[in-house]
Amino acid sequence: MWRSSPGIRRRTGPRSWRPCTSSPSSRPGPTTRCWSTSPPTGPWRRRPRAASSFDQPAREDDRLENDVYTHFFVQALLKGADANGDGAVSATEAHDYARRHTYAYTAGRQVPTVEAEVVGADPILLAGRVKRPGLPVLYSYAAGLAGFTVKSGGRAKGALPGNVVLDTGPQEITIARGGHLAFQGRVDLSAGERLPVEDLVDQARPRWTVAVRYGGFALLDGSLASSVAGPVAGPGVSLRLRDAPWHGLDPIFDVATAGGSQVVRVGGFTVPQTVTALRIGLGAAVAHTFGPLRLYGGPHLAFLSLTRDLRPTGLDRIQSFATLMPGVVAGAAFEHGRFELQVEGQLHYLPLVVNGQVQSVATGTLTAGVGLRF
Repeated sequence: MWRSSPGIRRRTGPRSWRPCTSSPSSRPGPTTRCWSTSPPTGPWRRRPRAASSFDQPAREDDRLENDVYTHFFVQALLKGADANGDGAVSATEAHDYARRHTYAYTAGRQVPTVEAEVVGADPILLAGRVKRPGLPVLYSYAAGLAGFTVKSGGRAKGALPGNVVLDTGPQEITIARGGHLAFQGRVDLSAGERLPVEDLVDQARPRWTVAVRYGGFALLDGSLASSVAGPVAGPGVSLRLRDAPWHGLDPIFDVATAGGSQVVRVGGFTVPQTVTALRIGLGAAVAHTFGPLRLYGGPHLAFLSLTRDLRPTGLDRIQSFATLMPGVVAGAAFEHGRFELQVEGQLHYLPLVVNGQVQSVATGTLTAGVGLRF
């Protein structure tokens, strides 16, 4: 059972109305009114809300003697649009009330919007006072979740954006839009609790990715590549965990083999050889997501075992060594449903002994593959 965090205590701050009217008119026109706050120091932030979407005019109506959104917003305060039943009307409750009625009154020609970010605190209270713990609420004003329906026990409870009031106790929650399922699972909610929908979506998102890849490995030194070992290629697998143990940090584990037959020059002679390389790596990458694209990069430590089988005429000679290589890893992953396309590069430092002398050599690895997210 997934258990959400305890209910968050309410905190109120100074409030002020800020009209944002560009041209007052008695007919529909480009009029916008919004409210803002002057937040005290603390774990919460708010952004303005607007009477209409970016590309829509805010409409005024002679019968209402006001613009439509403001009329219904004030009505929410006067009528006590207390959705969760705690005795107070919050700013988001008033906005949700005004949004629904504005949409219905204008037949969908005006859709009020809001940009809001709440971190660790309940919404601002505009009317009444809290008398009791309210019913639990799932909420989101993220544009990417607009149009998703929230169901509890198979029954529709509300749609996003906005607050969706639910019953207390364990229940089966489904958040979906059309054929796209954002979350489905059992959630235990307590009285007074406010739970961001984004938290549930993050819990449902696949965090592990196992990928099959193919790539090349090379010593990034022209003279050593021609005399010791040239570039080789082969398959590999990787395992990446998303956002662990902190958000934006991806641990990476990878294994790859490479090999092939080639010709090198040793002491002025051309010598055929077979090269085999085994690499085992562990990294910790800082990651950033841009829609379906996730970019990551960070430190990486690799174990390298390199074997070359020299085959000059009449002589078989096998040379091998193993060492740890510090380095870095960087990659890009494009997510598509449960699958992922990956491109990744690694750069490492290799202390290589050649003719009794230690040489500092850089090694490079470039791989591409397909991953399964789970």
